[in-house]
Amino acid sequence: MKKLTETEKAYIAGIIDGEGCLSINHRKSRPPIRSYRTEYYPCITVASTTFIITDFLQKKLGGSLHIIKTPKG
Repeated sequence: MKKLTETEKAYIAGIIDGEGCLSINHRKSRPPIRSYRTEYYPCITVASTTFIITDFLQKKLGGSLHIIKTPKG
């Protein structure tokens, strides 16, 4: 993650507060041994119809961007 300015930190906090969600997610992984292991990881989700915002967040924070198109009508 790149170093953020105080202004960028405040902007990102505002986006997450207004349009996003912070959560701890989990998944089960299967190691080579015969048992499953639960892994926990932090997740930031932001829903926005403006690509500029999500692109900015991805560039500043990293991670992945998933675009979901909704049908019109």
